[in-house]
Amino acid sequence: MLRRLFLASISLSLFIIGCSDESSKRSLPSSTGKSGELIIVVDTAYMHNKTGKALEQVFMEELYGVPRSEPLFNVVTVPPKGFTSMLKIVRNVLQLDINSANKTEIIVQNDVFANDQLIITVSAKNDQSAANIISKNKDKLQQLFDQEELKRTKSRLILNTNKDKRDSLLMKHGYTVAFPKEYFLSMDSTDFFFLRKNKAVGDHQILQGLMIYSYPYTDDSSFVSERIVNKMEGFISNIKAQPKGFMQVERQYPILSEEVNYNDAYSVQLSGLWRMEGIFMGGSFFNYTVVSAGQTKLIGAYGFVYAPKFNHREYLRELKALSYTLSQSKR
Repeated sequence: MLRRLFLASISLSLFIIGCSDESSKRSLPSSTGKSGELIIVVDTAYMHNKTGKALEQVFMEELYGVPRSEPLFNVVTVPPKGFTSMLKIVRNVLQLDINSANKTEIIVQNDVFANDQLIITVSAKNDQSAANIISKNKDKLQQLFDQEELKRTKSRLILNTNKDKRDSLLMKHGYTVAFPKEYFLSMDSTDFFFLRKNKAVGDHQILQGLMIYSYPYTDDSSFVSERIVNKMEGFISNIKAQPKGFMQVERQYPILSEEVNYNDAYSVQLSGLWRMEGIFMGGSFFNYTVVSAGQTKLIGAYGFVYAPKFNHREYLRELKALSYTLSQSKR
């Protein structure tokens, strides 16, 4: 039987989830800022102490599986007095409230000063206490901001989808994703389809690709990462470059394998680098593997980026959000 994993975060009892009133939400302005940007509101004295070190380790940690060093978030710190009305409508905000009278807790709120906004407040008694709660809840804090960005991007892609092409893929394969109008169908075979998006920034080409593929599901050993990689490589070898060359995993760079909650289902996520065999060309990739609705197939979602002159984080985020639009028929 398929293992079901719904990941529990450390110290979840510390988290208080807030919600906004729908009537007030309608009157709020739109949030500002770019994807991946985070404002941290913290007193300068704490930023230069243990709390600051913990914040750097959590939010400026290096993203795994990209060709050059990139942080998880682009962080800007401001003191409480500098948190003015202009900054209060930024999309991602982390506030530090450190006071000896405080209860140690983390409060999560949406749409406080603007629509599509996430504000997380960390309350602690002192510098050491704040550093401890941030470090202990590292994964959850990262996930909250990351999942919010994925949700925003997913909503944008769905609004811009070509419904006829999306539904055509569903009829043929039994699974589909949103089909944003800036993407085109590069390949459509019996057991996979491949969407891609090409653009140029100056003289530099950028390619984003998402392949959705399927193969028979036999037992839980199918989720062993090496077996997933072998199956995945069999499909991505169909992605070729001219005049010769085919895509494969860069084996000299360790592949990161993680068990994740993907659309409320158990999944194994892989992250790493790809390259073209026979051609000097490569970039970053991710892959999710889930069981089909009928539990007869495994469905893989493989996304990759080719952007040798640019950072990959936000291109990967868009592809991950696109993969999260995966929907299936019951067959």
